[in-house]
Amino acid sequence: TLTEWMANLFWIGMTLATEKLAQDFNLENWVRDDMAPAEDGMGWRTHEINFIGASGVIWFVDAFEWLTLSGLFLCTFMSVRRWRREDATSFTPRWNSLTLFMGLLCLLEFIAEVLRYQGFDTFGPVAIVYATLNRLILMPAWLISLGLTLPRIKLQTTFTDINPIAAELA
Repeated sequence: TLTEWMANLFWIGMTLATEKLAQDFNLENWVRDDMAPAEDGMGWRTHEINFIGASGVIWFVDAFEWLTLSGLFLCTFMSVRRWRREDATSFTPRWNSLTLFMGLLCLLEFIAEVLRYQGFDTFGPVAIVYATLNRLILMPAWLISLGLTLPRIKLQTTFTDINPIAAELA
């Protein structure tokens, strides 16, 4: 997604800038010799604080993406469930169930990311498994299924008696 792409570009830029700072600038001795011992390491400390802060921003973008996707999938599920009351032939129950499953999986991914950030290291692999399952298997399957369903829905809504233009043409 766009936010993930932007976060990855930000991460690459931050890493390149961090390496450039570490190579080109004196990070060993920032304070005058009469105030602190030689090689106080103040530059390295400042550098580490900036790196941790920027990593937090990237983590926030990733977590927000999963929370937003969860909300979108759950809203889509509710909308299609209401739609199926009037037209049960448009969207299949299997597609709608996949939508609900993906929404819940995105919510679990968000929770795993938060727990991983809080220091529960066991949730790191769990977050990776959820993200891989969602991004590489379920989302492409969901999009392909939606792409195969939409032309059928368009034909159904175009040639119905409710549509006055289609009724005149028929």
